[in-house]
Amino acid sequence: MNIFLLVTLVLLSFGVLAFRLLFIPASDYPDIGVVSSYFLSRLGLHSSSLSQVLDSTSSCVSQSIPASYILGASYSCDNILLDRAYLIYGLCIAALLVIPLWLITAFIPLDGGLGKHLRSVPLFIVILPSTFYYLVGIHSDVPYSIIGILSVYLLLCLSARTFIQKRVRRPFAQILISISGLLVAYLCTSVLLPDNQSLIVMLIVLSVYILTAIKVDRYRFLNGLVNVFEKQSRLLLQRRVTLVKSFIAVFFAFFSILFLLSISNIAIMEAMTGLPEPFGLVASHYSTVYVDVLAKYPLLLRLFGLFQTAVLRTPSYWGPSIVSWSWLVLTFLYGCVIMLSASRTKVPSSVKLAFLFFLLAIPVVVAVFPGYGNYKYFIALSPLLVLPLTYIPKTTFLAISLVYLDASLGFLWNN
Repeated sequence: MNIFLLVTLVLLSFGVLAFRLLFIPASDYPDIGVVSSYFLSRLGLHSSSLSQVLDSTSSCVSQSIPASYILGASYSCDNILLDRAYLIYGLCIAALLVIPLWLITAFIPLDGGLGKHLRSVPLFIVILPSTFYYLVGIHSDVPYSIIGILSVYLLLCLSARTFIQKRVRRPFAQILISISGLLVAYLCTSVLLPDNQSLIVMLIVLSVYILTAIKVDRYRFLNGLVNVFEKQSRLLLQRRVTLVKSFIAVFFAFFSILFLLSISNIAIMEAMTGLPEPFGLVASHYSTVYVDVLAKYPLLLRLFGLFQTAVLRTPSYWGPSIVSWSWLVLTFLYGCVIMLSASRTKVPSSVKLAFLFFLLAIPVVVAVFPGYGNYKYFIALSPLLVLPLTYIPKTTFLAISLVYLDASLGFLWNN
């Protein structure tokens, strides 16, 4: 079974990597300009073929129009997108992701309902179009993203193993030993490639560890929050459109908070400027240099862009049409309903709490920091966010296949 999983992961990685290298120029990546030069120079590759790949693909012009968000877009390139150095780079990134994911599933026995779904998580991480789009970017946040994905997946598997074995609590020493390799990799990367993404990954991993360790039943508020979404999900599965009053209250309170944060984010940024770096530095930039960004993009547009980049949407607006994108988003929402409606003997309340926390926290971050309205900043959460998709695998594979087909046909049709 483990060998079959490894072979499947490798084959899927080759297919998705080919799509990434053939259809998307290396230069079409968020914040690629200065950061890519910094990334290559820190690794001693400033004059390498990878630098030439960025220069050659910078001439690619995205044939985007105002309707690109609806119909998708394509490129017009004078140079061949695929380069041997870029191919080797992509294969190395794929190996750094796929092999550790497989090792985690191979050495942590996962049985039962949740364990079965966690074993499928690496497949869905690999086939999601945005995964390799961001991880194969020539950017300093790539190693942090890989470390974050592996750390979150490892913590989820250890949490599930503890839940399956019905232990009172997770042994801290076991977790520290299990994650020690990733911790060393994180520290080395922080020294070699300092980047703001290091702080984001650290906060995400610590939050996942804390949330999956919480005994939700002991806390009335947390237990009530999870219970609200469980009740509403079960009603939806029964095809009853009745809304639980407490769910309406949570929904209203959440969007009220988002609205208040979005209209007062300039004041929040000014208040945060006195904090230590990198918080103070980011706040200072948004309250001075990037102040126009705060008012330029409305909150709903930022959230829409976040969901689009979670599937696939480049800075040049290249990606699938809204039809295939919507199908995948609806598939994700349906998977959320199924996962949240499951009994707590199958999906522990701590995992549900972690999922709901980040599902609500990410829009809050985007409301305050408009510049973080891109999925690349939260890609470390992929193991948790793709978990609902494992509950409807056939529908998910069909929806993702349509995304790839849609984007590929759009590219070929215009070239």
